[in-house]
Amino acid sequence: MIYLDNGATTPPAEEVVRTYVQVSERYFANPASIHGLGVEANHLLERAREQVKQLLTVPNGEVIFTSGGTEANNLALIGYARANRKKGNTVLISSIEHASVREAAAVLKEEGWRVETIPVDEEGVVDWHAYERLLTDDVAIISVMHVNNEIGSVQPIRKMARLAREKTNAFFHTDTVQSFGKLLVTFDELEVDALTISGHKVNGMKGTGALVMRHRYPLAAIAVGGGQESGYRSGTVAVNGAVSLAKAMRLAAVEREREPFVEWKRMLLDACQSLETVRVLAPTASASHITALAFKNIRGEIALNHLQRDDIYVSTSSACSSSDGLVSHVIEAIAVPKDYRQGVIRISFGTVNTKSDIERLIESLQRLNDLIK
Repeated sequence: MIYLDNGATTPPAEEVVRTYVQVSERYFANPASIHGLGVEANHLLERAREQVKQLLTVPNGEVIFTSGGTEANNLALIGYARANRKKGNTVLISSIEHASVREAAAVLKEEGWRVETIPVDEEGVVDWHAYERLLTDDVAIISVMHVNNEIGSVQPIRKMARLAREKTNAFFHTDTVQSFGKLLVTFDELEVDALTISGHKVNGMKGTGALVMRHRYPLAAIAVGGGQESGYRSGTVAVNGAVSLAKAMRLAAVEREREPFVEWKRMLLDACQSLETVRVLAPTASASHITALAFKNIRGEIALNHLQRDDIYVSTSSACSSSDGLVSHVIEAIAVPKDYRQGVIRISFGTVNTKSDIERLIESLQRLNDLIK
């Protein structure tokens, strides 16, 4: 089996699973309890929190453990907006954000906020002049993902954050779900106010994630009831999830230095040049671990099924939103020609892959190209 759908989820690392199980068995007590077992669990929880801060170079920051990237994105946008209404009335997002950001922005629009969308070019990178024009005094929140989950385009987050600070007092959030562990993701590097992490995208456990903030910004809790996580997120904190997330992040930070994704992507792009029915999306602006291919005049499911017969597993567009069969908003935003729009697949590398996997993928794509011709 060749698994090339790591952008959808990654297999949990053995060390992470072992940590999750050990913490579940030994430190099962409620970390809010004041007896000895609770104190032990809380100590482990806070150590995990400090490890995340250290990895992200934000020693005085705030780490809110969540159930994953979607919840963290919702908390960043909706939580900040509801707690900071007097700071402005405009939210800026890019036209290719994950559904958890787009739909959170839609909620805010219903609550009276003005939502502006930053367009992107044909490679999925924000239109800089449009971004500059949209930075007005009324902007309170900006949320732009670091690496797009469907085509892999990388945004100039640090440059965007710096300009936002010059022209506005906006809270700048970035979704780094697809970039942490592949690119350098720290607060020193990105210079943002907040970022989102998801465990299962970095060989961690599903149901784990975090919203990490540079400072203790006011947020309105979305889940209320117990005041856990400094009042930001009520509910008994899953110590096993928090500790395993910190473990997965530490391992991912080490693996980032070793991954041969650049070489593999170059192999794939070189091979695609001879495939007449294939169009590479965002070939120069995308991260090395994600490649989106569009096939002419066929549906992506046909390409997916062909590859699956060769025991190769990829996805059609984004696994988070591909079940409805519609053309993705990302594909529309980058103006993919109509005869290619229905035929998009996403190939995403991970730590489980080898060079021979990429060679077998290329062979299968060549056979598919011959069949389509």
